[in-house]
Amino acid sequence: MKLSNNNPVHRIYMLKEAGRRQSGGGHIRNLQIAQSPLFLTPIEAAVLITIEGETVALKIGEILFLSAGTTYQIDVPIETVISIHAISYEVYGLSNSTEQELIYGLCREIFPANGILPIRTTNKITRLFSELEGVAANNLEAQANRIQSLLHQLHQLVVEADAEADITDNSYFRMLSYIQQNIQREITREMMSKMMGFNPRYFSVWFRKQTGWSFTEYVTHLRVNKAKEYLMSSQATIQQISQKVGYSDGLSEPQIQASHRDDSNRFPFASQTEADSSVAIFRGFTCAGC
Repeated sequence: MKLSNNNPVHRIYMLKEAGRRQSGGGHIRNLQIAQSPLFLTPIEAAVLITIEGETVALKIGEILFLSAGTTYQIDVPIETVISIHAISYEVYGLSNSTEQELIYGLCREIFPANGILPIRTTNKITRLFSELEGVAANNLEAQANRIQSLLHQLHQLVVEADAEADITDNSYFRMLSYIQQNIQREITREMMSKMMGFNPRYFSVWFRKQTGWSFTEYVTHLRVNKAKEYLMSSQATIQQISQKVGYSDGLSEPQIQASHRDDSNRFPFASQTEADSSVAIFRGFTCAGC
């Protein structure tokens, strides 16, 4: 099944950097290359940044975006020390789904062109920058759900603030956030329709219209995505992984080594028993550009 990797529901965010950079004060000013899409905003004072030979003045409250591969240099007087928020992340979109695999592609086309963004920092954007810095300093794997939520919010506020969107209801995003943060628990259509104030039948129609997926399909894909993350980052058994993503009965297959890759960048799932056919049809993961 072909899917649009521009649909926000089908995205995975991967944090590359979240922290404060210091320039000046004797720091050597070397040319740098943005390895991934990068956002910079000064904390205490304006700063000059040379981008591909052109210098721009970045003021407090402004956000500069640099696309991957951009050469830049932060210019600060040697006697001055300037701190700058730096957030870098990649976005992968689900581009194809078959009975054997989920295929994710790198979505750099959804980012803006190089330059100062039309939106200024707000208290919420500043808070998101700070929270991402906090989680980046700790165990990333343990806070994977939190990082996804924070990057999704930041992307919506900073990148897609002026874009037309089919989904604009804050309650909708709160619902998705709830599902993502509680994916290890039992989540039913009846439970979520009650939370949204809809009857179950109307909720099913509304959910498919908003996302393009049925509620069951969305929750299943979300659980498979989480299983994929555990496969890539841990040595957990398939029983342990299945319980972490909401299948409390577990599975009976042998341990899957997440460190194993074949040449196609596919992270294999062991074939499943018929006891849980919702997982059985998703036996592999391919990440184009990983």
